[in-house]
Amino acid sequence: MKRVDDNQLFQAVRLQTWFRDGKERYWVVDESRQAEGMQATHQLIRDVGEQSSDDVSEEEQASNQEGDAEDQIIRDIEQWKEAAQERRLTLLAKPAADELDPWLRYTGWNEVLQESQVDIIQTYKYAREPEEKETKLQRLLRAWDRILERCLDTLANMDHKDVLKWWASPKNEVASQHPFELHQSVQSVHKCSAVWQRFICYMMRTATVDWEDDTETGVEFTHAQWQSIQQIHTHLQTEPNNEDDQDPLLTAELMRLCMLVVMQDTSKIGLYESPLMHYLAVRGIDPLTKSLYPPLAYTPILGRVLWITRLLMLEIAVPLEPWPELRLQSKEDIESIPERIHKLRRTHLCEGSFSPTSSILSQLAMGKKYNQLHESPANMHWSRDEQTIYYLGMGVELEKVREMCHDLIGLLQRLLYNLAFDSELPMVDLSQIVDSMAWNTKFRQSEYSFINHVKNRERTDVGYQYLLKSARKGSKEWQLLQRAGDGSYKWNDSQKQAYLNQERQFLRKLMVTLHVTGGQPARGPEIGSIKVSNSVYSARNIYVINGQMCFLTMYDKARKRRGNTDYIVRFLPNEVSQVLAQYLIYIRPFGRALDQRESEYLFGDNRGPWAGEELTQALSKATSKGLGVRLTVQSWRHVAIGIAVRHLLRASKTWEKDDEEDEGEFAEGDDEEELEQNTFRHIMVRQSGHGQRVAQAHYAVDGAFLHRLGPELITAYEQASVAWHELLGLAQAEGKGKHGRQASQQLTPVGIKRERRESKHGVKAKALDGLRRIYGPQAQPRSEGQAAALQLVHQPPVTSIIVLPTSSGKSVLFFSVAAMAVDQTVIVVVPFTALVEDIVARGQAAGLHCKEWSYSNHYSSQELVQLLVVSADQAVSGQFLHEAKGYELNGQLAHMFFDECHVAFTDTSYRERLRELWKLRYLKCPFTALTATLMVELEDVLRDRLLIEDAVLLRRSTARPTIRYQVQDSKEEAASAVGLRLLERLLYLPDGKRGVVYVRSYATGDLISSALECSFYKARADDKGETLQKWAQGSGGWIVATGALGTGINIPGIIYVVHIDRPYGLTSFAQQSGRGGREGEVKQGVQASSIRALL
Repeated sequence: MKRVDDNQLFQAVRLQTWFRDGKERYWVVDESRQAEGMQATHQLIRDVGEQSSDDVSEEEQASNQEGDAEDQIIRDIEQWKEAAQERRLTLLAKPAADELDPWLRYTGWNEVLQESQVDIIQTYKYAREPEEKETKLQRLLRAWDRILERCLDTLANMDHKDVLKWWASPKNEVASQHPFELHQSVQSVHKCSAVWQRFICYMMRTATVDWEDDTETGVEFTHAQWQSIQQIHTHLQTEPNNEDDQDPLLTAELMRLCMLVVMQDTSKIGLYESPLMHYLAVRGIDPLTKSLYPPLAYTPILGRVLWITRLLMLEIAVPLEPWPELRLQSKEDIESIPERIHKLRRTHLCEGSFSPTSSILSQLAMGKKYNQLHESPANMHWSRDEQTIYYLGMGVELEKVREMCHDLIGLLQRLLYNLAFDSELPMVDLSQIVDSMAWNTKFRQSEYSFINHVKNRERTDVGYQYLLKSARKGSKEWQLLQRAGDGSYKWNDSQKQAYLNQERQFLRKLMVTLHVTGGQPARGPEIGSIKVSNSVYSARNIYVINGQMCFLTMYDKARKRRGNTDYIVRFLPNEVSQVLAQYLIYIRPFGRALDQRESEYLFGDNRGPWAGEELTQALSKATSKGLGVRLTVQSWRHVAIGIAVRHLLRASKTWEKDDEEDEGEFAEGDDEEELEQNTFRHIMVRQSGHGQRVAQAHYAVDGAFLHRLGPELITAYEQASVAWHELLGLAQAEGKGKHGRQASQQLTPVGIKRERRESKHGVKAKALDGLRRIYGPQAQPRSEGQAAALQLVHQPPVTSIIVLPTSSGKSVLFFSVAAMAVDQTVIVVVPFTALVEDIVARGQAAGLHCKEWSYSNHYSSQELVQLLVVSADQAVSGQFLHEAKGYELNGQLAHMFFDECHVAFTDTSYRERLRELWKLRYLKCPFTALTATLMVELEDVLRDRLLIEDAVLLRRSTARPTIRYQVQDSKEEAASAVGLRLLERLLYLPDGKRGVVYVRSYATGDLISSALECSFYKARADDKGETLQKWAQGSGGWIVATGALGTGINIPGIIYVVHIDRPYGLTSFAQQSGRGGREGEVKQGVQASSIRALL
């Protein structure tokens, strides 16, 4: 074949470039066209000149020539400016040293972006979202959505917290304290997914047909990555069978590409030779400013990609469902999950692992460091009179803000009037509303709110029936019910939907009003999270304090990472408080009955609670109309904070900086200004020997409030809200109540605010009613003493002592009080575990909601019980007293009984905690001490031990006419030997009858129980409860016991009580002997002892 000449293959041209480094870019200069153009121009000038030479003077010709020359100069300058604009968008590999700040020098974006064949704006467009005509990319992203869904299912199914802690850790050696978790909001997941979707588009747009060809943006792919992209192109050429086609092959291939990207080994390549890192460099371009992002704007992109890479790697490591196309086993089929987890994370997810994730972690850490050093760019200006704030150039006048607030409140009142069928709703006297922020028992119950509080029900618990009456009558606008031919009513569907639409309109306006008037604005998801009543998972958010409605928010976008919750309280102005209260009490119950939507959230619909989008739309509409500028949730936050800083400087000094970083958090003493403002508090905390954070979390934690929301902080929040209300021109109530514990009766002990004394006849009837609720409608007091005691406890003084004989029915006293209590608890303190179990069983058998309090279960119940039984040892513990104090402060503690109260001085020698029973008097409620064995001489001792010096005493004779006593003198012989001979004669008891042998030592007890072949009940036995139950429920027989069985146990059929050796005292003897003859049968008491010992 003959070779063709070079001049036939190539054409010589003139090239030009603006660069001098080793990577020049050239363009062709067409000199021939330029020469022809110049010749044509010159010829035209000559022709024109010849034609007009007769009419034009030489001066005019000279002037025209000068004008043409100036036009050429202008053209040259404009061409230079256009070329300069293009040059600016083409980055230099080595710009001047002063051109790059430390962040750009660290990232080195200029070096990688200058390799693109197009300018930075065109380069950025390769990473744009799919356009409407890019149907194949849209189809591919639907496959990504399916991958994401599978990844999220795997994450949700991963119940091993240790795995997730290792997965979240950037360190190879230690696990993170916070596990890898789903983001707090769905919007955050969507943002993360959107960043990865654009990465997929970037790869598909930049990959060349031939692997060896250079890409237009300079991104490089491995051969395996390139092959996967080509395979995806092939799948996209085939049309799906239908719209619901899951594209399994396409989905699997896209997952393969994601694997190849996130698991790429970067040890032998440059930083940006990874497609993922190259894409992230491209995402560093700011298309609006045609410059590069600072770290503050760029680190969120890094964080989102990091979250997706970890999510993908979790799916690769332990997928919930297998990927057979990729040879990935499911979690169930993996032989060793820990081994696989550690292997993959060490190779692909840790710092220094030579992976894209390692590079992302490094850039993210550096970006956060720069973010801490530099503030956000300025975005505010103030007018000279400080009455107009300019946010990003938009002027917001303070007077217009005030007018907007008043207009919103007026609109809400009109909508409320309309929703009430054109009638005025009753005013709610918020100063009389009882509420509490406590998070225990009654106030933890699901669906509970201040509306349900027993003290508020007459005012608030009207339900849907209130408006249903008006709905039947109808109004000029509303005809929600239609009367059928048979006289019944049915809903008018169109009218019902119109009513619900207007309610949603009201709620959107209310959402904006709460956001604007409550104080410094919350984030959108915070407002959307407001709950009217408790949910199964968390507390409500709306409370009444100081006669004002307030809402508490717990949302924090760093909440999961921090592992704690910060509570923020915002008080509402009077008019807004009234509107909200009227809506909650009168309108909302009716609205929920209409749409039958079960939700605790204040703001929401059938799709769920409203998040930031609804608030942004409503706020934008309100500000556009009221302020003349459109403000979103974020922009209003800037404006409101700017106003507060300028006009409420004193209040703003109490605010703390919202630090959302894990590392470098604010430490006490770091901020000199904070230290100066809080010097006294700082010194007080330091004197206590711990830091402020420890003090708030672990010392003197107030149980009447949610986490860290003590009276002082509540007051501070209220003052901040009030200052904001005054700035907005929203007047407050006159004669406000006290702050702190006396606020709005929320913590006033209702138990000590006794109602007027009932008449004697009324008390007697009440006592009898309580008795009959336990034992039936025909029940009567067992004795005159029991009747008097019943009347006393149903109209109790502050403290009382009741002494009744054994088996006289003392337990009926607290059972009957518990039966009559409404939304309140009766506490019974008893000295022994066996007695606790006995009372709980009897109380439950009587139909009472009765439970035992113990360390292990006192947080588990969310129900308010009628009767709470606690052993004396646990009753003096801090945990119990704290919980009981919460009952008292919230008006839920009706009465406290101390059964067998004599142990406060008889058993303290071997049970030291009984010496602390005086602590029960810290609880401000009626206190009654019960006993059958209090000698007159020891009354003052009991009063002193329990701090009940002024207690009212009710005493009846404790003599037992059905008991016969006998003493056997053991002389020089052991008392146990004498006792055994006696027991041999009494060994066989009638069927159903029982006998108890009391001993003073375990050795004697073992001896006697072995001889009698019966059980031995002792305080330190693990199975003592089973031992007692087996004996009590059996057919009868003997049991040997220590004094642990001597108090309060009510077991029928005991006809013999034998003491081996003398009892510890007369009180113990009376208690132990009192176990017998409880059903009225004649009982024999025998004591085998040394007479000399008795003397």
